Amino acid sequence: MTEFEEEEAKYVVFKKEYFDQWQMQEKPASIPRPLDDTVVIRLKDPFAATALFTYANTIMSFLELMDDRDTITWDEHERMVGIADYFHQQACASQEIKDKRLPD
Repeated sequence: MTEFEEEEAKYVVFKKEYFDQWQMQEKPASIPRPLDDTVVIRLKDPFAATALFTYANTIMSFLELMDDRDTITWDEHERMVGIADYFHQQACASQEIKDKRLPD
Protein backbone atom coordinates (compact mmCIF):
# COMPACT_ATOMS: atom_id res chain seq x y z
CA MET A 1 0.00 0.00 0.00
CA THR A 2 1.41 3.40 -0.95
CA GLU A 3 1.33 6.44 1.32
CA PHE A 4 -1.46 7.88 -0.84
CA GLU A 5 -3.59 4.77 -0.48
CA GLU A 6 -3.16 5.06 3.27
CA GLU A 7 -4.18 8.73 3.07
CA GLU A 8 -7.36 7.76 1.23
CA ALA A 9 -9.14 7.52 4.58
CA LYS A 10 -8.49 11.25 5.05
CA TYR A 11 -11.62 12.11 3.03
CA VAL A 12 -15.00 10.50 3.42
CA VAL A 13 -17.56 10.91 0.65
CA PHE A 14 -21.29 10.51 1.19
CA LYS A 15 -24.14 10.80 -1.24
CA LYS A 16 -25.52 14.25 -0.40
CA GLU A 17 -29.11 13.02 -0.25
CA TYR A 18 -28.24 10.44 2.44
CA PHE A 19 -26.06 12.86 4.37
CA ASP A 20 -28.82 15.50 4.37
CA GLN A 21 -31.34 12.93 5.62
CA TRP A 22 -28.93 11.93 8.38
CA GLN A 23 -28.43 15.57 9.43
CA MET A 24 -32.17 16.22 9.54
CA GLN A 25 -32.74 13.49 12.12
CA GLU A 26 -33.51 14.78 15.59
CA LYS A 27 -31.12 12.28 17.15
CA PRO A 28 -28.86 11.18 14.31
CA ALA A 29 -28.51 7.43 14.25
CA SER A 30 -25.65 5.71 12.53
CA ILE A 31 -23.70 7.71 9.97
CA PRO A 32 -24.66 6.95 6.37
CA ARG A 33 -22.42 4.43 4.66
CA PRO A 34 -19.61 6.25 2.83
CA LEU A 35 -19.23 5.65 -0.89
CA ASP A 36 -16.35 3.32 -1.61
CA ASP A 37 -15.99 4.01 -5.33
CA THR A 38 -14.99 7.67 -5.21
CA VAL A 39 -11.83 9.71 -5.50
CA VAL A 40 -11.39 13.23 -4.16
CA ILE A 41 -9.53 15.73 -6.30
CA ARG A 42 -8.93 18.99 -4.46
CA LEU A 43 -9.24 22.04 -6.70
CA LYS A 44 -6.02 23.43 -5.25
CA ASP A 45 -4.10 20.36 -6.47
CA PRO A 46 -1.71 21.54 -9.23
CA PHE A 47 -2.97 18.77 -11.54
CA ALA A 48 -6.69 19.19 -10.83
CA ALA A 49 -7.51 21.59 -13.68
CA THR A 50 -5.81 19.37 -16.25
CA ALA A 51 -7.50 16.24 -14.91
CA LEU A 52 -10.94 17.88 -14.82
CA PHE A 53 -10.60 19.42 -18.30
CA THR A 54 -9.54 15.99 -19.59
CA TYR A 55 -12.57 14.32 -18.01
CA ALA A 56 -14.96 16.91 -19.46
CA ASN A 57 -13.36 16.61 -22.90
CA THR A 58 -13.51 12.82 -22.77
CA ILE A 59 -17.27 12.97 -22.22
CA MET A 60 -17.69 15.39 -25.12
CA SER A 61 -15.50 13.22 -27.39
CA PHE A 62 -17.59 10.19 -26.50
CA LEU A 63 -20.76 12.08 -27.38
CA GLU A 64 -19.28 13.17 -30.70
CA LEU A 65 -18.40 9.59 -31.56
CA MET A 66 -21.90 8.42 -30.59
CA ASP A 67 -23.69 11.10 -32.64
CA ASP A 68 -24.30 8.82 -35.63
CA ARG A 69 -25.40 5.87 -33.53
CA ASP A 70 -28.66 5.15 -31.79
CA THR A 71 -26.90 3.97 -28.64
CA ILE A 72 -27.96 6.79 -26.31
CA THR A 73 -31.19 8.73 -25.99
CA TRP A 74 -31.46 12.49 -26.27
CA ASP A 75 -32.06 12.71 -22.51
CA GLU A 76 -28.91 10.68 -21.80
CA HIS A 77 -26.98 12.89 -24.24
CA GLU A 78 -28.15 16.07 -22.50
CA ARG A 79 -27.39 14.62 -19.07
CA MET A 80 -23.84 13.83 -20.18
CA VAL A 81 -23.41 17.33 -21.60
CA GLY A 82 -24.46 18.67 -18.19
CA ILE A 83 -21.91 16.46 -16.45
CA ALA A 84 -19.18 17.59 -18.86
CA ASP A 85 -20.17 21.21 -18.27
CA TYR A 86 -19.99 20.74 -14.49
CA PHE A 87 -16.47 19.30 -14.66
CA HIS A 88 -15.40 22.01 -17.10
CA GLN A 89 -16.62 24.66 -14.64
CA GLN A 90 -14.73 22.94 -11.81
CA ALA A 91 -11.58 22.89 -13.96
CA CYS A 92 -11.96 26.62 -14.59
CA ALA A 93 -12.40 27.22 -10.86
CA SER A 94 -9.26 25.19 -10.16
CA GLN A 95 -7.31 27.23 -12.70
CA GLU A 96 -8.15 30.41 -10.79
CA ILE A 97 -6.64 29.16 -7.52
CA LYS A 98 -3.24 30.76 -7.00
CA ASP A 99 -1.64 28.77 -4.15
CA LYS A 100 -1.57 25.25 -5.58
CA ARG A 101 -0.09 22.41 -3.59
CA LEU A 102 0.10 18.65 -3.72
CA PRO A 103 -2.19 16.74 -1.36
CA ASP A 104 -0.71 16.47 2.13
